[in-house]
Amino acid sequence: MAKFGPAHFLAPAAAFTMAITVVFYVRYTIRTTRLEAQVRREEELERTHAVNSKMS
Repeated sequence: MAKFGPAHFLAPAAAFTMAITVVFYVRYTIRTTRLEAQVRREEELERTHAVNSKMS
């Protein structure tokens, strides 16, 4: 029967750590992208209102 040692758990632990890291990175990236898009939309609305008020 094969003996189980610390080396047998290293690869699964590394894979789990990488998976968790990817999940956090993706969530952070999506959140950041959404916030940046919201800021850009608000800036564009402000510019549109400024141009429209100058025309009136």
